Amino acid sequence: MSEKPSDFVEIQLTAAAAKLAPVRVATGRWSYLFEAGKTQRVLTSEWSRVLSKERVGGELAFELAPASASVPQNIPAATLAADHEPEPEEAASVEQKGK
Repeated sequence: MSEKPSDFVEIQLTAAAAKLAPVRVATGRWSYLFEAGKTQRVLTSEWSRVLSKERVGGELAFELAPASASVPQNIPAATLAADHEPEPEEAASVEQKGK
């Protein structure tokens, strides 16, 4: 199953929540660790149902990151899912598939 760019959003701690960093948010399905000044890629559904409503001292805890911090849309899903740097021959293969 491939990812669609709209499946994920980049979010970050608000100024109010950054004072408490690092902040961990967890449920039975997923867990995130947020650090001040860093963005986190999360499922759009988790953002809209849970994270967008979290509050710290009455203020929102999370916000959408600026567009410049979002994941570029032209990166193949295989590259986003990789947990290592591709070997030169792997990188060439990914570049050729993207053309």
